[in-house]
Amino acid sequence: MHLVPDMYLFQPGSAAYVQAANQFLGDQLLFGSSYTFRPIRQSIDDFLALGFDEAVLPRLLHDNAARLFKL
Repeated sequence: MHLVPDMYLFQPGSAAYVQAANQFLGDQLLFGSSYTFRPIRQSIDDFLALGFDEAVLPRLLHDNAARLFKL
């Protein structure tokens, strides 16, 4: 089995990650993908379909990583 960064959101229990991000963990999670093994557009589309609140998406897709890497 290969470990890929986006595997956690596509496995049993992933609803707990989404719920946590929407409630109290939104400042601590990052979007990650298994690009080049999976098309980036497919990973993004699947991520957006998981049910994250619109208010938390900018943090997950950009802001948290920018803060982490001091960009």
